[in-house]
Amino acid sequence: MISFFQFDTNEEKHVLLARARNVALNAIQKYDIAWEKIQFIQLSDTITYMIEATPQERYLPRIHSDRCSRDEIASELAFLQMLHHSMELTVPTGVASKDGSYVIEVETETGYCRPDVTLMRWVEGEHAMALTDSQAYRTGTMMARLHEEAAHYVPSSDFTRPAWGIDSFRKGFKKLERYYPRFLAEQGWDLYQAAADKVIAQVAGMERNADTYGLIHADLHTGNVVYTGEEPSD
Repeated sequence: MISFFQFDTNEEKHVLLARARNVALNAIQKYDIAWEKIQFIQLSDTITYMIEATPQERYLPRIHSDRCSRDEIASELAFLQMLHHSMELTVPTGVASKDGSYVIEVETETGYCRPDVTLMRWVEGEHAMALTDSQAYRTGTMMARLHEEAAHYVPSSDFTRPAWGIDSFRKGFKKLERYYPRFLAEQGWDLYQAAADKVIAQVAGMERNADTYGLIHADLHTGNVVYTGEEPSD
């Protein structure tokens, strides 16, 4: 079976997005929501859309790549649900489908792997072009609360998330090796390789303990934070 996210050219990317839109439309039918509009957001590790049911009720459907397993996706949703209940912080939470599932598998074109799809409640807010002092302070406070909750979180026995370390770094670097001639000269690539060797050596020397290993956000940047006035939401 061909990976649902398989694309190496712009033409293949357009084909992928057309395939993904059909998956998104099919997925919506599995939820008990009366929607009016769907809008593409972006393609990254997931393909995301914004669904509008009413101006006050919006959702975020995500089509997942095979980078994460279904169990890993379900564990992410469980952690977000814990944050939603235990913190004074607005985070996206999952929506169950009509059959009660939080991660669903959706049919697609013959020959392609069927992707996993999740539906999240939309977090209202605006991206900040430049942070005010208050926004920067409150964002730092939010990050600290996230860190504290992650450090004290006691997951269930079936909780699982991707592990970032030497193996994942080498896998990502191997993928980069396929495409670097498109944006780097040989000399630049040599510098990348030298830097990668230093990173691997540093990680290899780390002892696995509470200070070096645990739950992390892994994608915390200003593009993933929205603000209602001065208050951030992730």
